[in-house]
Amino acid sequence: MAAFDEYSNRLGARIRTLRKRAGLSLREFGMMVGVHHNQILSIEQGEGNPSLRTLLRIAGGLDISLHDLLPDDEDKGETVYWFSPDENPGDQADLKN
Repeated sequence: MAAFDEYSNRLGARIRTLRKRAGLSLREFGMMVGVHHNQILSIEQGEGNPSLRTLLRIAGGLDISLHDLLPDDEDKGETVYWFSPDENPGDQADLKN
């Protein structure tokens, strides 16, 4: 599975878990955040490619920050670098573990 597909699946699973934990149906949540429930379903299934605006609306509806909404790689036990392995990490503004 491609890295992007895996990340999309993990993001969707996180959104679904948090939405259900809040006791909201897809329809209720969609109306609350201003995103069509079919789009939320697509995102939850790892098939959607949500815009930053959509992710901010979802995070706001779940009363969490965008940072807390997005999955990280800590549970996978691997480090993700946002630069080429050939580049010097000291030259980069961001390193995500």
